[in-house]
Amino acid sequence: VLVPPSLTANLSLFTPKQQKLALDLCEAGQGHLFSRWPKPAPSRSASSEATTFIKRRLIEQLERIDDSYPSNLIGYINNAKDLLAKSKSGVNPLMGWKPSVPQ
Repeated sequence: VLVPPSLTANLSLFTPKQQKLALDLCEAGQGHLFSRWPKPAPSRSASSEATTFIKRRLIEQLERIDDSYPSNLIGYINNAKDLLAKSKSGVNPLMGWKPSVPQ
């Protein structure tokens, strides 16, 4: 699993659950989400606090998405990859499905 060094340097900013989510996203090929993050600043400043806030906000948003999707965010990503692969090979995953208007 390719974990960007920038994520490794920032993992301590997150809860254990958020750390696992970030590492799982890297395993699912989504490491680019964290690859350009700066390392934490050695001393606190307004700029470093703002950067930390943005990092935490992103992981909190990812966590909310993860919690809201039935098979979690990794399941969503895997399903999207599967559907794209099927589409690329000419398979219609909706074959036989009949749309209907709910009554």
